Amino acid sequence: MLVVSAVLAGCGGVASPPSDATVTVVTTADSGELDPAERFRPQQELLLRNVFQTLLTEGPDGGEPLNDLAESCRFSTPTAYTCRLKEAGFPDGTRVSPADVAWTLVGRRVGNAPVPPEVTRLQGLIRSVQTVDDYTFTLELAHPDPALPYLLTLPEAAIVRSGSGLSAAVGSGPYQVESVSGDDVVLVANPHYSSAAVVANDRVVIRQVADADAGTAAVADGSADVFYPGDVRQSAALVTVAEGSEITRSASASITVLTLDKVLPAESEQPVRQALAALLDRSALARTADETIVSLNSVLPSDRQWSTGPALEDDSPNPGRAAELLSGAGVQTPVPLPIVRPPGLTDALWDEFLRQLSAGGLFEPERTEAIGAAALVLTQSPATPDPVDYLSLATEADRSPVLADLIDRARKDTDLASREQSVIDAQDHIADRSLVVPLWQVTNTAVSRAGVDGVTVSPFLRLWPLRPPG
Repeated sequence: MLVVSAVLAGCGGVASPPSDATVTVVTTADSGELDPAERFRPQQELLLRNVFQTLLTEGPDGGEPLNDLAESCRFSTPTAYTCRLKEAGFPDGTRVSPADVAWTLVGRRVGNAPVPPEVTRLQGLIRSVQTVDDYTFTLELAHPDPALPYLLTLPEAAIVRSGSGLSAAVGSGPYQVESVSGDDVVLVANPHYSSAAVVANDRVVIRQVADADAGTAAVADGSADVFYPGDVRQSAALVTVAEGSEITRSASASITVLTLDKVLPAESEQPVRQALAALLDRSALARTADETIVSLNSVLPSDRQWSTGPALEDDSPNPGRAAELLSGAGVQTPVPLPIVRPPGLTDALWDEFLRQLSAGGLFEPERTEAIGAAALVLTQSPATPDPVDYLSLATEADRSPVLADLIDRARKDTDLASREQSVIDAQDHIADRSLVVPLWQVTNTAVSRAGVDGVTVSPFLRLWPLRPPG
């Protein structure tokens, strides 16, 4: 059952827009509490992203963040970040002000409730919010952190009205909550929403369903316009849909890697890692998965800012090169490779993965449940879209002090060119010496009925461009 606590439309005298363009979206996600600071489950993102606004929003292909609620933002000093707000309003017409920003990022606390680590990180970073004028404010930081713009794109940093929170959070996003009933949450357009984006519908019904089968069936029979899975594992399982339905996919922030930590003798770790990277055919894996995944050559995907993925490793398999690497290092073949099958992987993808590992007799993969001494196929998501947070994922399986130093420098360096070089150097280190083998990027997926316009799932399902047929 959907559980939402919010100030509903109608409070403050806001009239409901006409419902001649209503979109119905079904999802397996539980929306949870309607408060960004309470979001600690990815499933809640669909509702929060469409009811609230952040100061900045994620740029296309993971580039520099773009303005959203803010008209402009810049570092005035390494520890001072100054922004000017757009003329945006909450549903009752109240103008979003620096006081709301201060309440959201500094003044508000959530008591003993569990909070996402990103909220804790923001609260530790932002020392105070200084008002410059009615539209402008400066975030005074406890220490330099060039990742701040990326942190401000997260739904946890969405701005709420001063004094609101927990059971009564109010946002300035494209929608407001009109009603909550059973498994349905009804959203109507916020008449005071300010953005370059055009809201193409008047009302959205978000309905929770039990599973992916129920979601795709609702689209097929016309009772829903769009099905949006609650997590990437369900997206990966959406290979085929009924005739008359359409699939939209886009690479998500989640990456999947093979980790070799504590699996092999120390002297053979590097040649084995390099041989595996040369042996695997990532494009074939993606084809086997019916494009529910995208091939990945670096822990920093090729569509992300500062990625050197395409230059690190040739995507085409090279068994001869793999054999040379192993024989040159004196590694006896076939190399025993205990490996744990991850949950959610289809039989077809798992079988193709094992087939590739066994190609040419170089490796002898053996399924095991002994996680402490086996290769692992891990799917992970970075804390923020910041390139450094992608690289940090590798440190969970690579405790190299060199890599740790490169990441630490990139995290602290306020000089853009120097930071970029540290990110590039870290990628080179991971490619040459890390015990992490990048495999694929999971996709976000939506299923829609024919004629629905505006379906996009990068980096999430935006409700405001959706328009039903006719």
